[in-house]
Order: sequence, then structure tokens, then C-alpha cells
Amino acid sequence: VEWTNKDKREYEAWLREKESIERASPLDRETASERKKRLEKLLSSFDKFCPYYFGHLMDSDFAWFHKKAAKHITDNQDTVCVLEWPREHAKSIFADVMMPMFLKARGELSGMMIASANENKASTLLGDIQAELMFNKRYTSDFGQQYSLGNWQDGHFVTADGIGFWAFGRGQSPRGTRKSDKRPNYC
Repeated sequence: VEWTNKDKREYEAWLREKESIERASPLDRETASERKKRLEKLLSSFDKFCPYYFGHLMDSDFAWFHKKAAKHITDNQDTVCVLEWPREHAKSIFADVMMPMFLKARGELSGMMIASANENKASTLLGDIQAELMFNKRYTSDFGQQYSLGNWQDGHFVTADGIGFWAFGRGQSPRGTRKSDKRPNYC
């Protein structure tokens, strides 16, 4: 297969993102009891979970509205939220990476859909969580290998534990979306 210049650029960008995530998520040396205590603390607090696993995505602490949204989402499994935050206030990172990975780590995510203006944009947004699930050493060390061979393409992938992730563009119907008996509970 012959690569185009665009293919090469995209592959090089993917390698840079992979290396960045791996460098930013070093593993800690700890005993089993220290690990257990750390996980209990992190899984009980979105504010503590995110800086530990996603410090490379954060350049400041969460604002009051981030904390309020996280509390509302984790306290209300059946909710609809509209995050009307200004540009550069981490809506995509919060909603498309941190919150679903927090819910997944807690066993509260059965699947996720991302919708955008078109399928390519949605796939790009989904790529952020896909990269974190694949290359974040701290996350995979604590919650297991996420990558699932044969189920890991752009726009749709399934983690090793059977959680599906889908990207939809305007005009595409998400009707009937599921992986086995698991329907997405996060969009």
C-alpha cells in the first residue's frame, strides 16, 4: 500500500500523540495496600481522578462549573446536560475524555456516542478518548488493557471489556446502537 503525504502526516501526528500520552502518565511504585487506598480516593472524586490520570491535559485546576457538572453527572445517571461554556474552557476534554473515562473506571459506562457536524469531526473527537484508552499507562495499569484487537478503528471501537464507542455525524441515525447487550448510556 502506497502512503500519501496526508497519510504520512496523520501517522506522524498519531505517533507524537502516543508518545506524549505515554510520557505524561508514568507509573508509580507502590504496595498493594497503597494502590488500593489510592484507587478508592481517586474513584470517589472526579477532582482527584483527572489530575492523576490526565495531568497532561490540564493546565489549571477545575473551575466551579466543571465541578458542578461532574457532580451532577455522577449523582444523576439519567440526566441530560448542555455545557454552555466559553471557548477554551475544556468542554471537549471534560465531556469526551475525562468524564467517560471516570465513569468507565467506576463501572458506570455501558457505551458512548459522540455526535458532531459530520462523521469525520465526530471521529476526530472520539480519537482523543481512544488514544487515552490505548496509551495512558496509569489508566491501563489500574483498570487493565483497554485495546481490543480487531475492534479498534476510527469512528467506532470496542474496549477489551466490551464497552462500545461510536462517532456520528449530522443526519446519521444512532438508532439501535449497541455492542452485544450493552447500549450506550453516555452521549
